[in-house]
Amino acid sequence: KAGTIEDGRRVASTRGTPQGSVISPVLSNIYLHYALDLWVQQWRTRDAKGDVIIVRYADDSVIGFQYEGEAQRFLQALRERLAQFGLQLHPEKTRLIRFGRYAARNCRERGIRKPETFDFLGFTHCCGTRRNDGGFKIVRLTIKKRMRTTLMAIREMLMRRRHEPIAVVGRWLRQVLQGYLNYHAVSDNLRRLGGFRWEVGRAWRHALMRRSQRNRLSWDRFQRLLRKYLPPCRLLHPHPGARFAVKTSDRSRMR
Repeated sequence: KAGTIEDGRRVASTRGTPQGSVISPVLSNIYLHYALDLWVQQWRTRDAKGDVIIVRYADDSVIGFQYEGEAQRFLQALRERLAQFGLQLHPEKTRLIRFGRYAARNCRERGIRKPETFDFLGFTHCCGTRRNDGGFKIVRLTIKKRMRTTLMAIREMLMRRRHEPIAVVGRWLRQVLQGYLNYHAVSDNLRRLGGFRWEVGRAWRHALMRRSQRNRLSWDRFQRLLRKYLPPCRLLHPHPGARFAVKTSDRSRMR
């Protein structure tokens, strides 16, 4: 009912949901549960010999396969499956990569320096090794481009609010940074978050210095402000101790 704007004119829509609507992700999850999730479970049981895992959030998915050949067959089957529902894969975001505990060795055998990475839910996922035993682990780092975008937005807002009381801006900045850390404070990402916190502090000091040339902000006083208002970077989301398991009801119907 919301319609779309084309060439400055409103065009009525007969299907779909409004962009940004609250109901849009709910309807998307219901639709993809039957169009994708249950079908993947069926394909895994019927056609796969190796492990197959899927992680989906809204319309973004990562699917892992034990065997490369099965990944290639699944990709073709997935395109055909989505076409039945009027959907298609994003051509620039859809790719097959070698990832996992054997990825580094396979890349060396093929003359490739290191395994590829992929971005998902705000993180760049990389192949890493554990320090204690040298085993494989997934390293998650905040996507650099998104971090820069967030930092630019904070800088702009600090400049706009530079004439407000320091305590008011400090409390606002604490909430913003704490919210950012609450999501991104995962294992192996604290160093990058520490750099982000440092840049936020620099941006705040720059804004405060622009308030007045007569009342210069001393470094000692600014350090006290940072300790008071900017939360420290602490690990909030360690690696889970067990692999997640997802079950689907036997009563769910799918064709």
